[in-house]
Order: sequence, then C-alpha cells, then structure tokens
Amino acid sequence: AGGAGGAGAGGAGGAGAGGAGAGAGGAGAGAGAGAGAAAAPISAPRTEVLPPEWGQRKDLVVGLGTGISPENLAVFCGSLRAVSPSAALVLYLDSPLPELHRRIVERYDVTALEFSVSLIEPAFLRKYHPSNYRWPLIHRYLKDHANAYRRVVLADVRDTMFQADPFERFDRGFFAFHGVESRTIGQCGWNGGWVQDCFGRTVLQQVQSEAIICSGVSMGSTDEVLAYLGEMQRTMETKEFATCERNGVDQGVHNVLVHTKRIPNLKVFSQSNGWVANLQAQRARIHGGQVFNRQDELVAVVHQYDRRRDLQSAYFDTFVFWPRKTDGELCAGYTVEEGVDLFKGRCDLTVTGSQGTGECCAKCTATPGCKAF
Repeated sequence: AGGAGGAGAGGAGGAGAGGAGAGAGGAGAGAGAGAGAAAAPISAPRTEVLPPEWGQRKDLVVGLGTGISPENLAVFCGSLRAVSPSAALVLYLDSPLPELHRRIVERYDVTALEFSVSLIEPAFLRKYHPSNYRWPLIHRYLKDHANAYRRVVLADVRDTMFQADPFERFDRGFFAFHGVESRTIGQCGWNGGWVQDCFGRTVLQQVQSEAIICSGVSMGSTDEVLAYLGEMQRTMETKEFATCERNGVDQGVHNVLVHTKRIPNLKVFSQSNGWVANLQAQRARIHGGQVFNRQDELVAVVHQYDRRRDLQSAYFDTFVFWPRKTDGELCAGYTVEEGVDLFKGRCDLTVTGSQGTGECCAKCTATPGCKAF
C-alpha cells in the first residue's frame, strides 16, 4: 500500500453582484503499481528489486494526486517532462482513474499507483488528512524500491511546477527549503501550534526561534530521503500522533526533524539562495513569466504557484492540451469584483476546491438557487 498527498489554498475573485472567494485543494494516496494499475491488497507480496550500480539507477519524482484537477496534474507532469524527460515519475492517483487523468498519465509517461484509502493499514491512518498519511505510504514504496533510484524529489503535486531539472542542482545529501521567512516557528500560530500539539511545549521552546521549513518540496539522495521518510513514518504511524493529527501538521513534524538534526547530511536553503521558490513566502522575483530567487538565479521548482494567478494561467495555457473555456466565457452573465467581499460571509455556493473565478462561476451556474458568491 502506498500514498501521498498535499493540500493548500489559493485565492479567487468573487462574482455575482460582486464578491470574493477562495479555493482549496487537497491530495491523497494509495496502493498499486504501474501506469493505471489497479489497487493491490495490503497483503500483496512485495517485489524485490535487484540493485543496479549507482550510475545506472534512475532519478525519481514521487507525490500524490488524490482529488487533483486535470489542469494541476498536467502542469506538474508536463513541466517535469519538459526539463527531465528520463526521470521516473510515480504518482498515487484515485482509483478508478478518470479518463482525462489517464490521458495525462499516458502522455507524460507516469507510473500511476491507483489506490483506495480503505486499503491503508494500520486502519487509523484512514482517518488522517492525505497530507499526513502520504508519508508512511511513500516510505513503504521507497523502502521496497530503493535500489532502483539514485536521487528522489518529494513534491506536492497540486501546486508545483518545474522550470529546470532539479536533479542538476544536487547529488548526495538531503535538501530542505524555507517557507515563509517573515516570522519564525514560534511567531506563527499555524507552525507553532502544530509543533506544540504533537510534541509538547518543551520541543516548541527548542525550535521556536528557528526558520519555518516548508514540507511541500524536499529532495535528496535515496539513502537520505529514505532515512527522512522513516522518521516521518515512525512519528506519524502511532495512535498518539492521531490525537494531534490534522491538515498541515506534517509540516510541524518536518520542522522538528530539521531543527533537531534528525536527518542525515541535511542542507537547508533560504528563499534567497535556494532552487525552490515558495510563492507563499512572497520573496521570489518574477520576470517575463519566470521565477528567480533573491540572487536572480532561475529556480528549478516553483511551489504554490496558485498564489500568483498570472503564473497559474500561463502554466495552464502551456500544459493543458485539451479544449478549455476561459474565465471570461465561464463568467459570462456575471459581474466580477476582485478583492472585495460584498456579502460579508454570506454565500450561495460551497466550494471545496477551485482553479479560479471561472470554475466558481461554472459551479454557481450549475447549482440551483446560486445567484452570487
């Protein structure tokens, strides 16, 4: 069994007589192997992989795409293939795989591990948010196939885009990257709360003055990544952890592992000198549709691109290969007001995930009684 996930939120303008809205996206995980493979029973025997020489091993990008939109999936897979055509790409995707998702998988040579959350063991993991249960499951996958891979990129699938080959930026070690840099762990209610609730006040005091490290994108050589995943698995796969588990808390675990030096050969990069840009941090420089760090170096990985609607729109235009209506077409007949809340929290529409205003307009149009959002 295996799986992975990620979650995040992105803003969207309001529509109707005016308004504002926001979309959130999630991810999940599962079991199986091979492009379009059916989910295997938890008790299925594991296949031994013979260890080739280091130089003959492949690089691996692995992540989760449960509940992912086809647009986000196309950006992730298409952008990776544009810069790293030979890397293995393994994604946990919902079973049965929707037809459009299957076309993306086939187009970009993705090994799709189709899964059902009901197969996850131990059973209490099934109640976890996908952003948390992904780590024990990815650990199982890599443990079983470690000898096949040389280097590994762990990435949120929903909101990550590749501008350059990340495997050209590192060799041996484990590499982590700052998230928001305007506050420390202790100054952030989210990150500080995750650490305190899962590790206690004493551990929070140990790390509260440290930088926030984003759990959405990490990478390294296989041994180091496997050691990291083992720490995540041992922390999360306990009934004690289940009492503090909620969306996002995996980043609290990630930060404790980083700042208590429990990851071998660790190197941490900031938004100034790293090759992963976290757009939530609002530190990246953007020129001509490309993203650079503070030293004006082109980053290899753009994370949380949904924070910049201009970039998201450009990425969709580049990698979505099927006919798709524009926001203007979808919102014909609506009056759109950006950046204001004309309804003071009252809303005709419940949306759990959205690419932007156009998708919200389409959902409102299809919802009986919806006049505005």
